[in-house]
Amino acid sequence: MTTPAGAGVKAQQAAQAMRFALPWRTQVVVIDTDGASLPDLGRARALSAVAPDPIDGLVERLAAARADGCEFALLPRGNAAEEELLTALEAAYTPVIPDAAGYAVFSLHPRPPAESPDGLPLPPAHLIRVTSGCLRQAVNRPEALHDSYLEAGAQGAACITSALERFGMALADFGSVLDFGCGCGRVIRHWRNLDATVRGCEYNPLLVDWCAGALPFAQFERNALEPPLPYADESFDFLYAISIFTHLDSGQQVPWMRELARVVRPGGVLLVTVGGASRAERQLNGEDLARFRAGELVVLRADLAGTNACAAWHPLTYIEETLAGDLELVGVIPDGAQDVRQDQVLLRKPAEGGVRG
Repeated sequence: MTTPAGAGVKAQQAAQAMRFALPWRTQVVVIDTDGASLPDLGRARALSAVAPDPIDGLVERLAAARADGCEFALLPRGNAAEEELLTALEAAYTPVIPDAAGYAVFSLHPRPPAESPDGLPLPPAHLIRVTSGCLRQAVNRPEALHDSYLEAGAQGAACITSALERFGMALADFGSVLDFGCGCGRVIRHWRNLDATVRGCEYNPLLVDWCAGALPFAQFERNALEPPLPYADESFDFLYAISIFTHLDSGQQVPWMRELARVVRPGGVLLVTVGGASRAERQLNGEDLARFRAGELVVLRADLAGTNACAAWHPLTYIEETLAGDLELVGVIPDGAQDVRQDQVLLRKPAEGGVRG
C-alpha cells in the first residue's frame, strides 16, 4: 500500500512530468469524463473542456478546440471509457506522456513530415514548442514550425563555426564535443559528419529520449537542474551552451559555469550565449534596466528556472568579474548567436592549474 509520503512524492513526480510536457503559456483542452480535479499546470495556461460523448465525434471536437488555439488534450486516467478514448486519441494525435498527474497527455499539433531535407527524423511539434517557444507560429502556422526548426538549427551551427573561426579555431580541431542543453537536437543534428565524439545532455527527459532514438550518431544523457553533469573530469575539448544561461536563476549561474569548466580539458574551449546589452536595452525597462546598466545580472521569473519562461540578462561586467571565474575570456561577440538573438561568449580553460570551485 502506498504511504501518504509516497503518494506525495508520486504527485510531485507527476506534476514535474507535466512541466516537462507542456510549454509555458500553452492552452490545454481537458476531456471532462467525470469532473475530476484538474492538475497544477503552472502559470498562464488557460483551460477549456470538451465532453467525451459521443466518442466517435471526439476528434472533431478536439479539432475545433485546436482551431481555437488549444495545443494539448488531457484525458483523465481510470475512467470507464478510458480504453476506447485512448484508442481514438492515439489514432489521431501524438501521445506525449501516458500518465502525468493522473492524465494522459496528447499533442494536438500535426505530426511531423515523414521526410526531412537532411534525412534525419524531425521532432514532434510539442518538443519544438518546449524548447523554442514559437507560440504564435505553433497556433497560427503549424506547418511552418519544422521549417523554422531546421533553419534556426542550421543558422545556430553556422554561428558556432563562425565564432570559432573568428578566434583562429575550427570545429574540426576538437576530438570531443558536448552540446549542453541540446533540446530536441536543433544544432547537434548538424554534427552528424563531424569526425569527433559528439554528446548531448538535457534536463527534460522527453527531449533526451527523442534525441537518443532519432540521432544515433551522438550519445545523449540527462542532467538534473543542478550540477553535476554525468561526465568525468576533463571529458571534452569543446562545449557549447546555446540559450541555456539565459534561463537559469542567479544562484545557478556560477555553479553551472564551474561544472562546465570541470568537464572541459585544460586548453579546451567553452561557448555560451547570453542576453547582452542590445537585448537588455530592447527588453528591459525601469529598475531592471538600471540594474543591468550597473553591471548586475538580471533574472525574471526565477521560479520557472530551467524553462523558457525564466529569462536572464548578462552585463559584460558580470561575465568578466563573476561568471568567467578562472576561465580565460577569449572574447565576446555581440549578437553573434543570430539564431537566438544573443551574444556569444568564448572562454578557454587554462592549460595549467585548476578552476575555482
